[in-house]
Amino acid sequence: MNIAHPHPLANTNFGDQPRLVAGIMTGTSLDAIDVAICELGPDPGDGLPACKLLAFGMEPYSPGTVELLEAFLAGAALSARDVSRLHTSLATDYAHAIQHVSDRWPALDLIGMHGQTVWHEPPFHTLQLGSGPALSAMLQTAVVSDFRTQDVALGGQGAPLVPLFDVATLRHPTKTVVALNIGGMANISVLRPETTAETVVAFDTGPGNVLMNMACRTTYGKQFDANGSIARAGRVLPPMLSTLQAHPFFAQDPPKSTGREVFNDDWMKA
Repeated sequence: MNIAHPHPLANTNFGDQPRLVAGIMTGTSLDAIDVAICELGPDPGDGLPACKLLAFGMEPYSPGTVELLEAFLAGAALSARDVSRLHTSLATDYAHAIQHVSDRWPALDLIGMHGQTVWHEPPFHTLQLGSGPALSAMLQTAVVSDFRTQDVALGGQGAPLVPLFDVATLRHPTKTVVALNIGGMANISVLRPETTAETVVAFDTGPGNVLMNMACRTTYGKQFDANGSIARAGRVLPPMLSTLQAHPFFAQDPPKSTGREVFNDDWMKA
């Protein structure tokens, strides 16, 4: 991951006392910018910091940003200028979202921003947009960004990102817990009582909101299925389900991850 900051962080240990951290999440469904303000405390002994949620909010992308993102993710051939502009405009949107959610806690110690994934093709490469240096300069706060790239460079999948959080917050001392996260793509974390941050098993299970939102737009003229009301009123079509399940991704053994490069509007229409 890349670390960008306006001032040196030498001799700063973020684990020896509580620190105020903002985390940003934007997924491939492009539904919103999620911001969590957390207090990270000293390691309680399991290798992960204690985490207390102080505030959470969802902010929309600016219209110009989301239009460029939708075009890019749909396969449009953007110019280098457009990609550069998108890289910076995402940072601007992130800055506005953080400022809106963190107004009660202005003195942030750190911002975590994995970026907006626009291409994900492990084990070869992955690309996240959203300039860490620009965001750092706007808010004058240390920024840690681009979480996926180094893992892919080292032979990993670069996804999912949530397992470490799942280990720290959802692991049960006597029961096995399976945490399902349905974002643009869906993933699971398998949390046994003895699971650690180093041994957690997690992988993408396939498409999530990306295809559900597309079905809502094309069939019902809606951006998404609010509260799952359309899905609850429907029924399973076994032939369609069998066709979807025949995709080779579902037969792959983990670790594995996927994205719009595989599951997209064209695949659904076919």
